[in-house]
Amino acid sequence: MRSSHVLYPVLSTLAVIAYQSPVPSPANRQLIQSPLTPHLHLFYIKPTDRTNIALLKLDILISSVTESTLLPVLRELDHYSKSSDPEIVKEAIRGVAHCAMKCSSDKAVNLCSTIFKRAIHSQSGISKVVELK
Repeated sequence: MRSSHVLYPVLSTLAVIAYQSPVPSPANRQLIQSPLTPHLHLFYIKPTDRTNIALLKLDILISSVTESTLLPVLRELDHYSKSSDPEIVKEAIRGVAHCAMKCSSDKAVNLCSTIFKRAIHSQSGISKVVELK
């Protein structure tokens, strides 16, 4: 098991790398690949991850999403939106909102819509969606 004392600073550094990736202009909604994009599966949250580690992994996933990784990341965010941890639910829903603003395929738009509807209708999701305002 990896020590969170080591994992947290490493993930923090990787989050900075993800944030500093080239950002497209508002006119061009195309998602640009981050250096971390080919390795996004490494940032999926594990049940044993502490909340602070899970939130950093979510930041990296959301910051590094591209058109080619959008659907797998949305599926992960959908899974996290059902978590028992309210902080993870809140960030997962914010991640879906981020993806919804960036996606161009009908399939991705429909998945975002489905996730939002499910979150609104769930007991834990209602309060999290209201908190996003």
